[in-house]
Amino acid sequence: MITSVRMVNFKNFADETLKVGPLTVIVGANASGKSNIRDALRFLHGIGRGYTLAEILGGKYGAG
Repeated sequence: MITSVRMVNFKNFADETLKVGPLTVIVGANASGKSNIRDALRFLHGIGRGYTLAEILGGKYGAG
């Protein structure tokens, strides 16, 4: 099980580590980076599934 995700120079995160458990809820004010955390996890999942960076960024990953 993944216990943490480190984001370095990813969108608005200079160097942050997010510790996660079996159920992790992310809350925060508007423009605080919640969607950027989702994007980081989506990126990792896409790379792990064998998608290219172009497919992930171009929206082909996860479509349909």
